[in-house]
Amino acid sequence: AAILAAREHSSLPIVCTMTFQADGRTLTGTDPVTMVNILQSLGVAALGLNCSLGPKEMLPLVREVLKYAQVPVIVQPNAGLPQIVNGETVFKISPAEFAANGREMANAGVSILGGCCGTTPAHLQALKAALSGLHPVRPQVQSLTAASSATRTVFLGGEVKVIGERLNPTGKKKLKEALRQGDMDYLLREAVDQKDHGAQILDVNVGLPEIDEIAVMTQAVKEIQGIVNLPLQIDSVRPEVIEAAARVCNGRPIINSVNGEEKVMASILPLVKKYGCLVVALTLDENGIPHTAEERL
Repeated sequence: AAILAAREHSSLPIVCTMTFQADGRTLTGTDPVTMVNILQSLGVAALGLNCSLGPKEMLPLVREVLKYAQVPVIVQPNAGLPQIVNGETVFKISPAEFAANGREMANAGVSILGGCCGTTPAHLQALKAALSGLHPVRPQVQSLTAASSATRTVFLGGEVKVIGERLNPTGKKKLKEALRQGDMDYLLREAVDQKDHGAQILDVNVGLPEIDEIAVMTQAVKEIQGIVNLPLQIDSVRPEVIEAAARVCNGRPIINSVNGEEKVMASILPLVKKYGCLVVALTLDENGIPHTAEERL
């Protein structure tokens, strides 16, 4: 939400960092790969880690980020975790140790280094001296085609992934009635049941002609992602419904779908770009399904 707000009200580059705990996740449960997938898809100019642990403890997390980040990585560590000594807050990492860890991060591929809690002008002076003469390192980056919730990332490609399609009213009388009655508990039970049976991504479609599809889709996405940590696939034929869902989705969703018709591409692909989504591409257009693979591509 913060990145979208910044993009919609400014043309300045956006740099986003997150704070991680000792378990390798943020306070709200996001892991480093999920952070990279979401922030990168939203078009940030740089991403990385700040605060968190000391620089030495952050190194494994930094290396995980560097595996997938295609934009510059920024790291601003603490001078270690704070300790209370004689009633005062003390940070134990010295400027020399801080600078040595910073140099190691730079050699691994970090582009921007700074300091957070407990760092002093002496820490930053030592860091600057340690980085003197170094040139930017471009790490070997792995491909990242993946859907994410706020706390889980599912890589696409390789093994077949299971997308649960039970949250689609087509041919489902009970779901249709639940949507008409505003019974979100029914949708939530279906979502949990699909996860329990092995679904890795959940398709969400609430398309019925007699309901307010935008309002119901928005509510459904908010409530489903509140109890299930699977990435979502937003399924609708209406661009305004897709945008409403993408705007409240905590993660990088899949849009289902786009085809080769000019009017469809013109309405869907800008949403894919704006919200950093993946998209299911149907290889057909105004003339139907082409007969050859070459024509379909």
